[in-house]
Amino acid sequence: MELLSTYPLLNKMFVAGVILITARIVSAFIMYVLRNTKSLTERTETTLDDTILDLLNAPIHLVFQIVGAVGAMFYLIPDLEYKGYGYSTLILIVVILWVAYLVNRLFIGILQWYQLEAQKEDGKEGTKTFGFLNTLISILYS
Repeated sequence: MELLSTYPLLNKMFVAGVILITARIVSAFIMYVLRNTKSLTERTETTLDDTILDLLNAPIHLVFQIVGAVGAMFYLIPDLEYKGYGYSTLILIVVILWVAYLVNRLFIGILQWYQLEAQKEDGKEGTKTFGFLNTLISILYS
């Protein structure tokens, strides 16, 4: 441990690494809880709750990785400014991008779920009734 006290930058990098690893461990625990929750939702008659849980996996995992990265950066460079923008502005931009990713993922996933459920009720796959959903989903995915 004398090495860490001799070189303060090495000490900061070590702590930043611990922050990143902690974020990864917390993310893994949350994903474990979500997987167990999914086994509970599979017992219900509806499939929408299963679909929503599947869609939330990646954004929830991503938010913990972002929090870990921002925490490590803040620890390494507490007074970071880029072209006059501080942490608050950078965090706001990241949050806006994350929310857009989440909304996009949920919107497309729910449209796909609706299309599958509607086709089950219609009794035929690929009918003209829901052709607009196929087109809309393919446009949104590209």
